[in-house]
Amino acid sequence: MKSRFMQRIILSVFICVLSPFIMGMGVGGHSSGSGGGGFGAFVPLIILLIILLIPVIKAYNAAKEAEKFKTLVFVTTFYEYLGWILCFTIIGIPIGLVLVLASQLSNVLIKIEANTSGTLTLLKSRQENHD
Repeated sequence: MKSRFMQRIILSVFICVLSPFIMGMGVGGHSSGSGGGGFGAFVPLIILLIILLIPVIKAYNAAKEAEKFKTLVFVTTFYEYLGWILCFTIIGIPIGLVLVLASQLSNVLIKIEANTSGTLTLLKSRQENHD
C-alpha cells in the first residue's frame, strides 16, 4: 500500500508540474507574448501543492501506526499539520489555531479510547487468571 500511495503522490506532482507546459501549448500552439507561456501563474500553485504534501505524508505515517480509527487519525493529523502551516501566515493564524486545537482535542479523545480499551483488556485477562 505504501508504494501505491507514493506512486500516486509522484504522479500528482508530475501532473502539476507538467500541466502549465501542456496548457501553454494547447491554445494557439505557441507561447509568445508577455505571458511567457503561462508558467508564472502556476508557480504559486505548485509551491502550495508541495507544501500540502507535508501534512499528507505526516498524516499517512500517523494513520499507518494507529491500531484503530485509522481514518480519523489521518484526518486529525492532516488538519493539525495544516493548522500549523496556516499559523505561519498572518491571516491564517486564527484558522490555524482552531484547526490545531480541534485536532489536539480529537487526538486526546482517541488516546482516551485506546487507554480505556487497553485497560479493559488487561482487566479481563487478570479476571480470567484469578478464575
